[in-house]
Amino acid sequence: MKKRTKKGLDFVIDKLTNSIENIITGDSFTTNIIHLTKADLTTVAKKNGWVFDWKYELRQGIAVCKAMVGGRYSSTGWSLC
Repeated sequence: MKKRTKKGLDFVIDKLTNSIENIITGDSFTTNIIHLTKADLTTVAKKNGWVFDWKYELRQGIAVCKAMVGGRYSSTGWSLC
């Protein structure tokens, strides 16, 4: 099995909300939380700039969710759930 290296995260969670919020304007967007599927993995791949290994988390049996605003993925809306 490939040895995993630990990486630090380069973002700050400024507050928890029930929806995605634009911190500059204060606008809040209706947000739907949906479980990630194997078909979604192509959008969250390393080649697309993602550092976190979502595929690994799914293989471990951990539930991963995506946040969707107006039927579109949020670029930051992926989390363990």
